[in-house]
Amino acid sequence: MALRISLGARLGDPDNWVFQTVSRKNNRSVLQVTQKSSGRRFALKFNDSRRKCRDQFRALEAMGKAGLSCVRPLFFDSKGKYLLMDWVDAPLLVKELETERRESLLYNSGRWLADLQRTTVGSAGLFSRTHRLQVPKIDGSEAIKEAATRLKRRSFEVKSPRRRLVRLHGDYHVRNAFCTSDRLIVFDPQVDSFGHPFVDVARFLVSAALHRHVAEEVGQRWPGDAKTDRLLFLRGYGAVNSETSKECDFFEDYTYLSVLLRIRRRAPNSLRCRFLEQELRARGVL
Repeated sequence: MALRISLGARLGDPDNWVFQTVSRKNNRSVLQVTQKSSGRRFALKFNDSRRKCRDQFRALEAMGKAGLSCVRPLFFDSKGKYLLMDWVDAPLLVKELETERRESLLYNSGRWLADLQRTTVGSAGLFSRTHRLQVPKIDGSEAIKEAATRLKRRSFEVKSPRRRLVRLHGDYHVRNAFCTSDRLIVFDPQVDSFGHPFVDVARFLVSAALHRHVAEEVGQRWPGDAKTDRLLFLRGYGAVNSETSKECDFFEDYTYLSVLLRIRRRAPNSLRCRFLEQELRARGVL
């Protein structure tokens, strides 16, 4: 009832709403909300903190003002319980990568990120937070501990401000974009902050490789191969060259290890863990 009243106060018709749960994970959930009188649909996301609602709203708002294609935020609850956005009726990028559209979608994913960074570089305001690189907490086998220690040493090579800070999405991956017939619509930024450009590059590349492997294991093979996926994305992104490839490699190594440690806490013997460990060995990190 309180939610109906809150929405009604903003959008009218407090008794004329239909709610349907779309996803639920820990203290976060997403509902499809339909206003019966108009038929208009919205996405209502509950976060586990007021700060996260505020940050996601501000990040999406900034992206929209910069002319980027993203989900349009409408408002977040003054008590920080939820964020309301326009509903997007389109498939996720991860599903469309199984189709013949894969090559153009990977290229456009890189291009979208390049546009984000190009339109927001150097525009951090006085109250914007800066993302600080943190090597994952050392956890697991001796090999993983040694890998984390080596990454920590390598991190000092990229911490100097040789590159300008850019606005981060913070969780740019293949499940955080919708695909319409002519564009990507990105959603669910995790931070309202600025940082190194390759933070989001590495997050996307690792997620694409991981989801490709999982799809193949369950019999839903993507066309092409992982190496071509990476090249297509970087071709669209266009900012990795011989001078910056070492930095990009570091952020990929860092992200592979970060994701592995996060998944190990929940499912240490999972298919994803085995793949990530395999990739880290192939990259010479483990």
